Amino acid sequence: MNSTPWRLLALALVVCASCLQAQVGGGYTDGGLRGEYFANADLKGPPAFTRREVRLDCDWGTVLPIGGSNDPRYRSFPLDNFSARYTGRIIAAFTETYTVKAIANDGVRVFVKAEGALTWTTLIDAWSAAATTTGATALVAGKPYEVRIEYRELTGAAALRLLWSSPSTPEEVIDPLMHQGFNVNFWGEGYADLAKSGRPEWNENENGKVTMDARGWPQNDASLVIQETINVGLDVDPLMEGTVTFAFKGSAEVRLRGNLVGDVDNTTPTYTYDAATNTTSGTFRMKPNKWNASYLLLSNTDRDGKSPARKNGVTDLTLMRCATPGGTSPYPVGTIFIDQARAAGSAFTALRVNLNNANGERFWSDRTLPTFFNQSPGKLTKNYYVYSGGVDPDPSDNPNGPSWEYSVMLANETGADLYINLPAMASGWTPADTTSYVYKLAQLIRYGSDGSEPYAAATANPVFPPLNPNLRVYVELSNEVWNPFGAAFRQFFDINEMMKVDVRAALGDAAALADPLARAADFPILNFDKLPTTKQADGNFEHGNTWRLRKIILRTVQISDIFRSVWGDANMGSRIRPLYEWQYGDYNSTASVPLKFIDDYFNNGDGLVHVAKPHPVSYFIWGGGGASYYGAVNSYGVTEQLTNPGFETPVCPAGYNPAPAAGGWTYAGTAGIARDAGEGDDIPPGWEGSAQCGYIAGTGSMSMQVAIPATQVSNTYGFVFKAVQRVKAKAPLNADGQPIPDTQQLKLYVNDVELNWKSFNQSGGYTPTAYDAAKPWNSLVVFWSPEIPYYSSSVFTAAPGSTVTLRIEGAGAADQIAFLEDVRLASVDRMFADGFPGGGEANGQPAGSSYASGLNTQASWALAYGLKYVTYEGGWSLGGDTGGTPLQNTGKYRSPDAAVANAKAIDMFHQAGGYLNTFGTYALWPSWQDAIAEEGLLNIAKYPLISSQNQRMNELPAAPANGLFLPNVLTPGFAALGNGNGSLMGREWVAWNVISTTTSTYAITLKTTAGGTAQLWVDGLPLDAPFATGSDITRTASLTKGIHGLRLQALDGTSAVMSITVSIPGAPAAPAITTIVDGSGTKTVQWGAVTGATGYIVRWGTDLGIYTNSSAFQTGTSMTLKELIHDQTYHFIVTACNAVGLSLPSADVGSTALVDGKPGRLACWDFAGATGNEATMPPSSSTSRLVISGLKRGPGLMLSSYKLDYTKDSFAF
Repeated sequence: MNSTPWRLLALALVVCASCLQAQVGGGYTDGGLRGEYFANADLKGPPAFTRREVRLDCDWGTVLPIGGSNDPRYRSFPLDNFSARYTGRIIAAFTETYTVKAIANDGVRVFVKAEGALTWTTLIDAWSAAATTTGATALVAGKPYEVRIEYRELTGAAALRLLWSSPSTPEEVIDPLMHQGFNVNFWGEGYADLAKSGRPEWNENENGKVTMDARGWPQNDASLVIQETINVGLDVDPLMEGTVTFAFKGSAEVRLRGNLVGDVDNTTPTYTYDAATNTTSGTFRMKPNKWNASYLLLSNTDRDGKSPARKNGVTDLTLMRCATPGGTSPYPVGTIFIDQARAAGSAFTALRVNLNNANGERFWSDRTLPTFFNQSPGKLTKNYYVYSGGVDPDPSDNPNGPSWEYSVMLANETGADLYINLPAMASGWTPADTTSYVYKLAQLIRYGSDGSEPYAAATANPVFPPLNPNLRVYVELSNEVWNPFGAAFRQFFDINEMMKVDVRAALGDAAALADPLARAADFPILNFDKLPTTKQADGNFEHGNTWRLRKIILRTVQISDIFRSVWGDANMGSRIRPLYEWQYGDYNSTASVPLKFIDDYFNNGDGLVHVAKPHPVSYFIWGGGGASYYGAVNSYGVTEQLTNPGFETPVCPAGYNPAPAAGGWTYAGTAGIARDAGEGDDIPPGWEGSAQCGYIAGTGSMSMQVAIPATQVSNTYGFVFKAVQRVKAKAPLNADGQPIPDTQQLKLYVNDVELNWKSFNQSGGYTPTAYDAAKPWNSLVVFWSPEIPYYSSSVFTAAPGSTVTLRIEGAGAADQIAFLEDVRLASVDRMFADGFPGGGEANGQPAGSSYASGLNTQASWALAYGLKYVTYEGGWSLGGDTGGTPLQNTGKYRSPDAAVANAKAIDMFHQAGGYLNTFGTYALWPSWQDAIAEEGLLNIAKYPLISSQNQRMNELPAAPANGLFLPNVLTPGFAALGNGNGSLMGREWVAWNVISTTTSTYAITLKTTAGGTAQLWVDGLPLDAPFATGSDITRTASLTKGIHGLRLQALDGTSAVMSITVSIPGAPAAPAITTIVDGSGTKTVQWGAVTGATGYIVRWGTDLGIYTNSSAFQTGTSMTLKELIHDQTYHFIVTACNAVGLSLPSADVGSTALVDGKPGRLACWDFAGATGNEATMPPSSSTSRLVISGLKRGPGLMLSSYKLDYTKDSFAF
């Protein structure tokens, strides 16, 4: 029997957009294919270079460079008479016959075989001439197949595209199975030329302040820091060890300092000056020398090599590091990226190359040029606007980051899609702004540049190449433009100031009109609904927040329009993908308000005519979402192993109680328990309502014997604690009028070994801050994250069941006191065991948010407007912006449980309906600077977060579950967004996420009340014409397998949606679940046979309406599920199928799993309403072990006189 008898075979009926997830038919494993490029037409000899290719969709024409980089290996590659071999694996999403299509100029061959098979099957052999050729092969869903593509180019235009289709797959370019992005964090260590990654400014060298020319070269004697470590790892990074060759134009005396060692002596390298070429060149070594910084010092410089030296600097310095860390052979001159950086970038399918936080660039002349000496922080630019009140009041120099040319070449060398963030103030508002920053950047990415200006068309031998033609571009305005967190996010204040300038300019303010960033013509768009321009008492506009959010997304629309004008309509979505990214979920209305604004204005969505040619949101914006950071329920891994962690016993009298005898602690010196007497004393309240806390004065100490758990997976532990300084009753005041706290310092020992953790704000121990009633017992670990719950120790190892001695002692003067609370043993095991992944811990992330529900909400907003769900940052976030504690990072980099957690998080993203999940900015592998002091870039694949990602990239993505499976009846109560009562008043709308498990044509029947006009949208596009509500209306839509967005919007009047039935004509009737029989941890679902059905699918999940699990095709009328979680309620539905398609589902039946011998719920009722007037009500879940037919409902919850927000439902157990 065919395993998918319900699939629809008529591919031509697929008229709607493909699903809003990744591609439909499956794709490549490992993020793409391994491409080998040969400088001949016959695949002979060793390849000139190899590169991961994320897809084969290349149209090089006659002039585009094949290599895409100025690295000699790539730049020297010919345009004609070359060949390439691509190898990898594909996995199909359907058990079907796939048609593979190759479009090649000139020749192509395609081979396929089952993984591990000995012989290849030739699908396509068109080696002799340019052609479009197809071949068919039967593939089994989920099974890997090896694929080999051979290509050659002789003369003229060059092109290669590889596509496929199947009965369930619309024709599509074959892409990776899964799209994983990465926030590039290795600019500072990824260059082969160390001069590009040192400090962006030169230091004085006994010749006064250094001035720099336009390319950043010193104009007098100078020194350059080329290596430094500012946190834990001292000495030279192992990645940098080995022989370095250097060269520069001009002459100078060269000396070394730090971890640079010469051959003549420690400070003098071997070097020579060649007058014929005016070049100084030499070598030195980088090796550990116990410095945290290394300097190259240039004295008696002369740019032209004249004598006596004029001390006017040098130019064109190169510092080629060793190709093999610790070796003696440096990279060849011209090599751009080290092998380890290219390998790291190739582990992902998209690279987000620049956050552009606090970037001050406005005009094209502000940018970092590729000829600038530094390409890591890049050129420094002064900010434009001046602020006060929380943001630095004076314009400061902020780094631009690397040049766009180097970002393009990184994407080209790694074969990864390019994800860019434009500076918030970048000029460019309409396609007519052809000299603007945005317009020129769009040209540069498409055509390359001469090192300063972009080309306006494809150009032979470009000085700097364009983006490779098979790569996509994700385009985002700056980074977190909605984030007001201080100077690090100046872009928030910049965009806010731009909005205010627009308003003032529109009102005729002369100073605003003189601002080159003023857009008086934009304000009527921002204020299309004519909000008043009144100001508040603080001088800000009353509706400024609304206008600011609209300004952000208006800039996104303007950027999209400019890229469209440069790239053309055909490339929008396929190659150019504008993004709008919002805050977690829809926090602070950063999704709902801006998206509605674009729909209202540019789509005339509010019913008024604002634009002559309306377009939906998806015309301007391809994707959107938020961050996908995850954390843990018990992120610090705290245990209950300590006796009396909060100093609750013995109960002591008010005041200081030195060395109380009981309670498990042993005190020495001046230390003990302090009890708060309330106002008037200098003892703070204890943690979480306690009146007591511990204290240490001077060099006093407290210690305890702590038992290690008897069972363990990881033997790694640490301690955490809360601490605050005493504030004396009559303490002197500081300049701000606040009492000056004590300055006690604490040190922590385990078995007499000092284990203080060094963080940015803590070194040599722990110096707490004063107690703050607004943020009680917070810990100062790093100043930029002021709400950290604990101070943490370094880690230690201990055997199961052993005992360790914890000692905390003071190091301050005798009159200095610190208080302690909640001292805990922490373990890696406990961190994972208590729930992982959980809500994230990134700065500003809503506390306690569920990871899955947050992703689902973000995806729902994207789906409602027909956007792909794309995250801009995400992944592991334990420790938030502190970088993580030593214990957290040990778990992240050492524990196999981290791989399990990360894999679950990846699955949850795809279950939400995700397309591109972008990881970082928190590290995925260790850095030489963090607590582990290990250079992870040497081999990122060995770390759990990367290994789990690699595993998931070799499997079909988790199926979406964030919606209702089709066929189904959609009701307002199961809507993803909108009114739960289905109201359609004015321009209101209700949106559902729907999941098609096959590619099918659906009949969509809408039941609404009379009184208005409405429009149905599917995947962001209108489905047929608007209709009058009140009569049943049926529409037809063909949907590919995957998740889709369905939105019903009122256009006028007042009505309501009652239901939308989405069914497959000719499919069987819906089955009915007859009973669910309980076993110990098992459920046997039984249903009645349906006439004409050839089989059934059982779906289940733990939430009503969300079924994350699906059975295989069932031919019978029962199915047993095993190993269910005790006391967990499951919800079940059954769908019938035949050769046409799937039926509507059965009614949901809930049932609670029970394991024999354990207490649990036998039945649960969920009563809708507050009055309790139903005579009987079926349970929302029950078991077959309890007869409940005689139970009746009593009075429900009545409306509260306390005006509680929610009183709708009552529950009985």
